[in-house]
Amino acid sequence: MIKEITSIKNKTVSDVKKLKQKKHREETGTFLAEGYRNVCDSIHKAVPEMVFVTANFEHPVPEGNNRYLVTKEVMKELSDTDTPQGIVAVFKIPKEREITSSEVLLLNGVSDPGNMGTILRTALAAGFRDVIVDEKCADVYSPKVIRSAMSAVFSLNILRVKSLKEQISDLKQMGYSVCGAALTPLAKSIYDTDFSGKIALLFGSESNGIEEALLQMADKLYIIPMDSEIESLNVAVAAGISMYEITAKKKR
Repeated sequence: MIKEITSIKNKTVSDVKKLKQKKHREETGTFLAEGYRNVCDSIHKAVPEMVFVTANFEHPVPEGNNRYLVTKEVMKELSDTDTPQGIVAVFKIPKEREITSSEVLLLNGVSDPGNMGTILRTALAAGFRDVIVDEKCADVYSPKVIRSAMSAVFSLNILRVKSLKEQISDLKQMGYSVCGAALTPLAKSIYDTDFSGKIALLFGSESNGIEEALLQMADKLYIIPMDSEIESLNVAVAAGISMYEITAKKKR
């Protein structure tokens, strides 16, 4: 049975709307996903806590409890976009697990939500399953990141930590080689870098790159060769190239 909500002052609407705020996401352990493709892909991997749709929603309403038919005004309150697609769902934040894969992604201060979401989605596509992000990164479960990542957050093991220093130390003790992408004279070409064995791939912020303290902890530094007219690559593009290059090398 689908319940109806017509008022933007409805308590359920007010509570769900708060999930646009990081503090409320952390307090409730839930987050928002919106858009037909995003929500439906997510439902294949996790059971939603709630689903909200408008009367003019053109697709079948996902099955389950806590389904709500809402007005366009209510949907606009719940949505984080200017032009809502007519469906929003609430999901539980996936539990963090132990690192088990031989390729780990480390993100230091990737602050743009679009970049963060794209990196997560590409990581899943390239076969990277464990991702560690520090507190300077964009919140993984913010609406903008979720829109870019689509349903990738349910298939990845995402660990959120205050600082990467301890994580890098632990990974090195576990036999991982920490490889940092950095524009430095000490860096070798990605095509000449040995990525065999267990790899922890480190990327820094859009504006400043990898923090110096973390850069010093890297076992290998590499660079993606570029035409002299280009100073640097977008971090999401660089991460995608790097992950696929590593995957390709290990398959040769």
